[in-house]
Amino acid sequence: MLYDNDGQGQFADISAEVGLFEPSYNPLGFGTKFFDVDLDGDLDLFVANGHVLDIVEQIDSTLSYAQTNQILRNEANAWDAVSTEPNPRKFVDISSSLGPSFAAPNVGRGAALADYDNDGDLDLLVCSVASPARLLRNDIDKQNHWLLVELVGRQQRDAIGTLVAVTAGVHRQVRERQSGGSYLSSHDHRLHFGLGAVARVDMEVRWPDGTVQTLADVAADQILRLVQP
Repeated sequence: MLYDNDGQGQFADISAEVGLFEPSYNPLGFGTKFFDVDLDGDLDLFVANGHVLDIVEQIDSTLSYAQTNQILRNEANAWDAVSTEPNPRKFVDISSSLGPSFAAPNVGRGAALADYDNDGDLDLLVCSVASPARLLRNDIDKQNHWLLVELVGRQQRDAIGTLVAVTAGVHRQVRERQSGGSYLSSHDHRLHFGLGAVARVDMEVRWPDGTVQTLADVAADQILRLVQP
């Protein structure tokens, strides 16, 4: 379920409104993560699925112990450089188009994301019950731009709690350096931004001690290492 924070201390269930209710109704998700799978500037959703009961098929024939994993693509186009108005938020299950790895059922549990080959997109490591871990290389899109930011703190080297914002025109993305991850997993510590057609951005970095660092006209398609001033 996806809950929308109204900023007034209340949350509303918008799962059906954004297209997440139906594709998530039968699968039992464990490892989940929002990430930009296609580098278009908005966050998509990965879910590692697998039931907890190995005899569930004997109880309900519509369910299974091993299940296929899912990627639900965000169709909002919020980072569209030619438009100031994003499309309505909508997620579409594209798993069936992603090759045999997403067609093979597993009892999915942990899921970690990292750009293991440093090519600009995030890859997936999925752990399953009684099965070897599977490394899924992301080959979805090589046209859009990206930025990967490595932070080095002074008081704490991992720079946990640092906020990084990238801006292009009226569009803005924000990421926070966190220590946690998904179910029994921890992700790539570098902050990842999909930039779509945008080739240069401005950046603002808010370090944990309150220091604000700004960078102008930063080129895309690079791994940028920033050391706390």
